[in-house]
Amino acid sequence: MKIKGKSFDKPKPVTVILPFGDEDILILCGCIPDYGPFEEMCPPPVAPKVLRPGKIESVNVQDKTFLKQVGEHAQLRTYWLIKESVKETEGLEWEKVVDNDPSTWHNLEREMTVAFGELGVSKIIKAVLRANGLSQEIVGEARDSFLASQLLQSVE
Repeated sequence: MKIKGKSFDKPKPVTVILPFGDEDILILCGCIPDYGPFEEMCPPPVAPKVLRPGKIESVNVQDKTFLKQVGEHAQLRTYWLIKESVKETEGLEWEKVVDNDPSTWHNLEREMTVAFGELGVSKIIKAVLRANGLSQEIVGEARDSFLASQLLQSVE
Protein backbone atom coordinates (compact mmCIF):
# COMPACT_ATOMS: atom_id res chain seq x y z
CA MET A 1 0.00 0.00 0.00
CA LYS A 2 1.13 3.54 -0.70
CA ILE A 3 0.03 6.89 0.66
CA LYS A 4 0.80 9.92 -1.50
CA GLY A 5 3.14 7.71 -3.51
CA LYS A 6 5.17 6.60 -0.47
CA SER A 7 5.48 3.01 0.78
CA PHE A 8 5.58 2.34 4.49
CA ASP A 9 7.23 -0.92 5.51
CA LYS A 10 6.81 -0.61 9.26
CA PRO A 11 6.73 2.02 12.01
CA LYS A 12 9.91 3.48 13.43
CA PRO A 13 11.38 1.53 16.37
CA VAL A 14 10.82 2.57 19.97
CA THR A 15 14.07 3.56 21.70
CA VAL A 16 14.97 2.65 25.27
CA ILE A 17 17.88 4.51 26.84
CA LEU A 18 19.59 2.69 29.69
CA PRO A 19 22.28 4.76 31.46
CA PHE A 20 25.29 2.69 32.52
CA GLY A 21 28.22 4.53 34.05
CA ASP A 22 29.34 7.24 31.69
CA GLU A 23 27.63 5.79 28.62
CA ASP A 24 24.05 5.27 27.53
CA ILE A 25 22.95 1.99 25.99
CA LEU A 26 20.32 2.34 23.27
CA ILE A 27 17.95 -0.56 22.78
CA LEU A 28 15.74 -0.33 19.70
CA CYS A 29 12.46 -2.24 19.74
CA GLY A 30 10.92 -2.71 16.32
CA CYS A 31 7.46 -3.65 15.16
CA ILE A 32 7.00 -7.29 14.18
CA PRO A 33 4.25 -7.28 11.55
CA ASP A 34 4.33 -10.99 10.71
CA TYR A 35 4.18 -13.91 13.13
CA GLY A 36 4.42 -16.41 10.26
CA PRO A 37 8.07 -17.34 10.94
CA PHE A 38 7.19 -18.08 14.57
CA GLU A 39 4.15 -20.18 13.65
CA GLU A 40 6.29 -22.17 11.16
CA MET A 41 8.92 -22.87 13.77
CA CYS A 42 6.47 -23.40 16.64
CA PRO A 43 3.07 -24.55 15.38
CA PRO A 44 0.26 -24.03 17.88
CA PRO A 45 -0.83 -27.06 19.90
CA VAL A 46 -3.87 -29.01 18.75
CA ALA A 47 -6.50 -30.10 21.23
CA PRO A 48 -7.04 -33.86 21.42
CA LYS A 49 -10.12 -35.31 19.77
CA VAL A 50 -12.71 -37.06 21.89
CA LEU A 51 -15.80 -39.07 21.11
CA ARG A 52 -18.92 -37.59 22.71
CA PRO A 53 -22.19 -39.40 23.34
CA GLY A 54 -23.89 -40.19 20.07
CA LYS A 55 -20.50 -40.89 18.45
CA ILE A 56 -19.94 -37.19 17.84
CA GLU A 57 -16.27 -36.33 17.45
CA SER A 58 -15.10 -33.05 18.99
CA VAL A 59 -12.00 -31.54 20.56
CA ASN A 60 -11.29 -31.39 24.27
CA VAL A 61 -10.02 -27.87 24.89
CA GLN A 62 -10.08 -28.57 28.66
CA ASP A 63 -7.48 -31.36 28.41
CA LYS A 64 -4.74 -30.64 30.98
CA THR A 65 -1.89 -31.59 28.65
CA PHE A 66 -3.33 -29.37 25.90
CA LEU A 67 -3.77 -26.43 28.30
CA LYS A 68 -0.17 -26.83 29.45
CA GLN A 69 0.99 -26.85 25.81
CA VAL A 70 -1.06 -23.70 25.09
CA GLY A 71 0.64 -21.94 28.01
CA GLU A 72 4.09 -23.04 26.83
CA HIS A 73 3.32 -21.93 23.27
CA ALA A 74 2.19 -18.51 24.52
CA GLN A 75 5.41 -18.16 26.53
CA LEU A 76 7.51 -19.09 23.47
CA ARG A 77 5.59 -16.54 21.41
CA THR A 78 6.36 -13.85 23.99
CA TYR A 79 10.06 -14.73 24.03
CA TRP A 80 10.10 -14.77 20.21
CA LEU A 81 8.40 -11.35 20.04
CA ILE A 82 10.94 -9.79 22.42
CA LYS A 83 13.88 -11.48 20.66
CA GLU A 84 12.73 -10.35 17.22
CA SER A 85 11.78 -6.84 18.33
CA VAL A 86 15.16 -6.04 19.93
CA LYS A 87 16.99 -7.24 16.80
CA GLU A 88 16.74 -3.61 15.69
CA THR A 89 19.51 -2.89 18.22
CA GLU A 90 22.87 -2.57 16.52
CA GLY A 91 25.50 -4.95 17.86
CA LEU A 92 23.15 -6.93 20.11
CA GLU A 93 24.51 -10.42 20.77
CA TRP A 94 22.95 -13.15 22.86
CA GLU A 95 25.17 -15.54 24.78
CA LYS A 96 22.63 -18.25 25.61
CA VAL A 97 19.79 -17.53 23.19
CA VAL A 98 20.02 -19.19 19.79
CA ASP A 99 17.87 -17.51 17.15
CA ASN A 100 16.34 -20.63 15.58
CA ASP A 101 16.32 -22.84 18.68
CA PRO A 102 13.13 -22.30 20.73
CA SER A 103 14.51 -24.47 23.53
CA THR A 104 16.99 -21.66 24.31
CA TRP A 105 14.59 -18.72 24.25
CA HIS A 106 13.77 -18.99 27.96
CA ASN A 107 17.37 -17.85 28.58
CA LEU A 108 16.42 -14.45 27.18
CA GLU A 109 14.77 -13.35 30.43
CA ARG A 110 17.75 -14.24 32.63
CA GLU A 111 20.31 -12.86 30.20
CA MET A 112 18.50 -9.53 29.96
CA THR A 113 18.07 -9.32 33.75
CA VAL A 114 21.78 -9.94 34.35
CA ALA A 115 22.70 -7.29 31.76
CA PHE A 116 20.15 -4.57 32.53
CA GLY A 117 18.54 -5.37 35.89
CA GLU A 118 14.83 -5.80 36.47
CA LEU A 119 14.07 -2.11 35.88
CA GLY A 120 15.91 -2.15 32.55
CA VAL A 121 14.10 -5.32 31.47
CA SER A 122 10.78 -3.75 32.44
CA LYS A 123 11.56 -0.72 30.27
CA ILE A 124 12.51 -2.95 27.34
CA ILE A 125 9.35 -5.06 27.65
CA LYS A 126 7.20 -1.91 27.73
CA ALA A 127 8.99 -0.64 24.62
CA VAL A 128 8.44 -3.97 22.82
CA LEU A 129 4.74 -3.80 23.66
CA ARG A 130 4.58 -0.16 22.57
CA ALA A 131 6.36 -0.91 19.28
CA ASN A 132 3.94 -3.75 18.55
CA GLY A 133 0.65 -2.18 19.52
CA LEU A 134 -1.24 1.06 19.26
CA SER A 135 -1.32 2.65 22.69
CA GLN A 136 -3.21 5.88 23.28
CA GLU A 137 0.13 7.66 23.53
CA ILE A 138 1.24 6.47 20.08
CA VAL A 139 -2.10 7.42 18.52
CA GLY A 140 -1.83 10.85 20.17
CA GLU A 141 1.71 11.37 18.89
CA ALA A 142 0.66 10.37 15.36
CA ARG A 143 -2.35 12.72 15.50
CA ASP A 144 -0.23 15.63 16.77
CA SER A 145 2.41 15.00 14.10
CA PHE A 146 -0.25 14.84 11.39
CA LEU A 147 -1.94 18.05 12.57
CA ALA A 148 1.43 19.82 12.74
CA SER A 149 2.23 18.77 9.17
CA GLN A 150 -1.17 20.02 8.02
CA LEU A 151 -0.55 23.35 9.74
CA LEU A 152 2.83 23.70 8.02
CA GLN A 153 1.27 22.94 4.63
CA SER A 154 -1.43 25.58 5.16
CA VAL A 155 1.18 28.21 6.09
CA GLU A 156 3.21 27.48 2.92
